[in-house]
Amino acid sequence: MGVLSALVVFMPFAGLRYVYFHHVRSEGRHFDTKAMFQAYAHWIGRAFNAPAYDPNLEWNSHVLGAAHFGGRVGIESAPICRPQCFRVGLQVGYLPLPESAMVELHISN
Repeated sequence: MGVLSALVVFMPFAGLRYVYFHHVRSEGRHFDTKAMFQAYAHWIGRAFNAPAYDPNLEWNSHVLGAAHFGGRVGIESAPICRPQCFRVGLQVGYLPLPESAMVELHISN
């Protein structure tokens, strides 16, 4: 099996995203609150610039090939402030190149 030194691919995706946002403020009552939540589902297409050969990438002695399409679903929380504000997101899906499952948990401020 050869060594694949660098492979940068472009995979198109399309889908749906639901965003809920509200902001309420009252200067008289000294009240200010914001909330936001997102949920999404995306279709991931086959890479435009996929190599002409089957890359046969190997990971933990499993050979990874290429699929025609994949997908992902995810959610992002509203800001959580305790005392600093941060957001949490989770997405799971299936990548077409290399053909494999993915899980992502991210925390941002």
